[in-house]
Amino acid sequence: MKRWPAGDHALRWTATGLLEAEKKFRRGKDYRKLGILQRKLNPSLTQQEQVA
Repeated sequence: MKRWPAGDHALRWTATGLLEAEKKFRRGKDYRKLGILQRKLNPSLTQQEQVA
C-alpha cells in the first residue's frame, strides 16, 4: 500500500502479524513471573493501573 488512510490500518496489519507469529511462540521458563518483571521495570504503569 502506498498510503495509509489512518493509523488503524497499520495497527491492524501489525496485530494480524503478531497473531500469526503467536502460533509459533513457546513459553519460556518462569513465564508466570513476567508480570513481576514488568512491574519492576516500569512502576509508573502499575500506578496508572491502580488509579484507573
